[in-house]
Amino acid sequence: MSTKAIAAISGIIGFAIGCTMMALALPKKHRTAETKMITSGTTAAAISATSTQAQAEIADAVTAPDAQDQAAFNDAMARRALDEVVRRRLANVYMRFLGSDGKLTPEFLELFGVTPDEASRLNQILQSAKTSMVNQLRSQAQVSRTEDGDIVVRFPPITAGPDIYDKVMGGFQTILGNDRFKDVMALNNNQIESQFNQFGDQVRTITIQKSGTGTITNANGEQLYEFKNATENGWTGGRESIKGLIKFYPELDGLISDD
Repeated sequence: MSTKAIAAISGIIGFAIGCTMMALALPKKHRTAETKMITSGTTAAAISATSTQAQAEIADAVTAPDAQDQAAFNDAMARRALDEVVRRRLANVYMRFLGSDGKLTPEFLELFGVTPDEASRLNQILQSAKTSMVNQLRSQAQVSRTEDGDIVVRFPPITAGPDIYDKVMGGFQTILGNDRFKDVMALNNNQIESQFNQFGDQVRTITIQKSGTGTITNANGEQLYEFKNATENGWTGGRESIKGLIKFYPELDGLISDD
């Protein structure tokens, strides 16, 4: 992790370390439970601190390594502090890994010290996995219409899901190395799996309501429809055009239309 990563990581663990220093300056009886919400620079993180006394354990766990310069010490301390926060569950830490385009966010690249070459290779892995998922889902999709004309697209579980998952995780571990990969998984919070719809391990149904929506259009004049993307774990939905739905769910391409 480069020294630039200190700026990105400060939003996540800087608050915890700061509270630690303040907590250590107070008698133990004054160390009370708190909840904080912070937004720092490019990284936004919600930290629910179990207590300032618990945060003090971070300082006990972070010991200065035999570093030749301050930069090396800062890198080691930041990584160790992050590991301790997550491992001991002293705080709930969240940062966004993937953008709406399916690529790794600048925050991810900076936090984990990812080089341009590594970023390109990692994004290629993600894109390849996405393509494989889309092809598998589309080939097995079942399309039907209700009596009201609503479109229902059912995606059964795909058998290739586990292999695609292994290729993504294995590729990340190979490129990042064991240490950075361990930190990625500690902060992943099911993000990668969610981006790939749990790698197709369960039935998913997308329902597009074409009845009773009236004439509602977007700025481009495209008809908008109510839709719901549902699995056994819950659902998401909203209002979107057919073109917009295909862009967001490329597995729908060739399966739905305005007709």
